[in-house]
Amino acid sequence: MRFLFVRHGHKAHGAGNDQPLTERGEQEARDMGRFLVRQGIVPDLIVHTGKKRTRKTAELLLEALAPARVPVKDGGSGFRSGCTLAELEARLDRWVALGEGEVGTLLFVGHCKQQQACLARLGAPAGVEVQTHDRTVLVYTQGEHGWELGPWWVDGQEGAGGAAC
Repeated sequence: MRFLFVRHGHKAHGAGNDQPLTERGEQEARDMGRFLVRQGIVPDLIVHTGKKRTRKTAELLLEALAPARVPVKDGGSGFRSGCTLAELEARLDRWVALGEGEVGTLLFVGHCKQQQACLARLGAPAGVEVQTHDRTVLVYTQGEHGWELGPWWVDGQEGAGGAAC
């Protein structure tokens, strides 16, 4: 299985917990989508947290992947930053069940707490320090010996692999 974590683009400031993307955030989402296209990665399912900014990021990623037709689903709140690897994998299994048919590549659009969990439990890019505010695409593949980080994109910087956990 391949799991892609995408941290939503820049959000608007304001009261409440459901701010939309700014114009900059929309451009970042398009840039992340173009990265996926360059990598030849098309997910079988896109899941987001249901917040305006993650939903819009998912929609803009899908536009970049056109003409591919990928289902987009609201997957709920995701997982917490301090979760165990088993808890993270259980959430992935629940999301895979939302798919229409076999899901070999799952893309999740989330927030900084999920980004922290991915970096801590699945691996981090080699040679770059990822901050919790960075717009990020992390591509993980589950293999015989656990999870391995493949191509990544962090605020416009790209790389080909990562450091194992």
